[in-house]
Amino acid sequence: MSDTIGRITVPTLVSSGLTFPLVTDQNYGFTQDRPVVVHRFGSLDAKQEQRFIAGIGPRKFAFRRQHLSLRDRNSLVAFWEGLQGAWQSFLYNVPNADQTFTSTTVTWEYAPLSIQYLANACQTGFNFIEVPSPSATPYPVNAAPSVRFPSSAMSAALLSEVQQIIPLVHIRVREQAVPDIWLSDRRVTLSDNTGGAVQAAMGWQASTQLYLPRLIGIGESGSDVLISQDIKGSSDNVRFTFGNADRVMTQIANDTDLKYAEIDLCLYHVNSGLVLQLWKGVIQNYTSDGTANFPVTCSDGFFQIMNQYPERQASRQCWKTCNDGVSCPWATKGASAAQVTARGGDPTSCDYYLESANGCQVHGMSPYFGGSRPIHRASSSKTIPPDFSASAATPSPPLRSSPTLSGAWRFRRSGATAAETRSTHSWSRP
Repeated sequence: MSDTIGRITVPTLVSSGLTFPLVTDQNYGFTQDRPVVVHRFGSLDAKQEQRFIAGIGPRKFAFRRQHLSLRDRNSLVAFWEGLQGAWQSFLYNVPNADQTFTSTTVTWEYAPLSIQYLANACQTGFNFIEVPSPSATPYPVNAAPSVRFPSSAMSAALLSEVQQIIPLVHIRVREQAVPDIWLSDRRVTLSDNTGGAVQAAMGWQASTQLYLPRLIGIGESGSDVLISQDIKGSSDNVRFTFGNADRVMTQIANDTDLKYAEIDLCLYHVNSGLVLQLWKGVIQNYTSDGTANFPVTCSDGFFQIMNQYPERQASRQCWKTCNDGVSCPWATKGASAAQVTARGGDPTSCDYYLESANGCQVHGMSPYFGGSRPIHRASSSKTIPPDFSASAATPSPPLRSSPTLSGAWRFRRSGATAAETRSTHSWSRP
């Protein structure tokens, strides 16, 4: 069964069932990245540091043939064309140190296939990436999650020499029809071993929860800072980077509105089986530029009120969450579900407009509309309201320039007359 993120189906890597026909030259094995995050302390002249391994990357197998015959070249090209590039996985016989081979499921690291032609032979070189098979055994959560600060049990476990921490990201968009999004830097399943306390605190739908691999970075690129905070009262800033090579995140952004969606970051400590709910905020902005990365900029929930002048744009769209019981109490104050259906609306959703086919008027929630209400004019003539700063008997005249002072060095008079100009609308403006 295919995985889904929100309402978008994640494409799976199809297994071709084929075996790579060639064998690499000797002295070529595999490499495996082990990224490490270094935290440097201010004591001991900044020579004391703590290192955290950020995970274990997939194995990369190097294939090199310095002398490739034309027959092997034709076999390689036919195999490449049969797979249609890097869209399917296959089996590769990995050479071992004892001259044996181990069959491993891999795929191409790069899509282009490069072959260098010589006088009577060919040369080629590329890498394979292992397709991991994650364990189906879930990781147990042995206690209720700690909020913001680690508990005494987790604090004691963090003193160990070896640490393994898995980041967990949960996204909840404003549209209620979209399921919650659970992401991590690997495919991992957590289970509740406390009888429901973890499920209630984390917001899981069942006693186990699957986190899909999509997170590739936290914080600014090239920096070890995950969350930037200060004591001046400004809001926290966090940047998440999700993988978007398959354009799944772009499809999610097109399917629903990610802006102002709730997002929280939890850390699962594998050694102790404990979870720390480190941070929670809202999505402020995201970038979808066609690359393999999908950066998301987030801030805490106090972002709007911590500004010196909180900005709010004049919009025809309501900012409230439909039927949340606080800002939009449709269940107790609005029309019944039968009345909404009779008016052509959907009682389970709202399009956040006032006079639309499924808006506030259809749901009987016009007094609770959070957007700017349209002004219906009886005639096409426009009337500019008076200037209330002056008295009605002495209206302020329009601003006009003196003809005796206009022109270059007063030799020529300018034909332009400065007058007050007022905009006819204020939509999408603070």
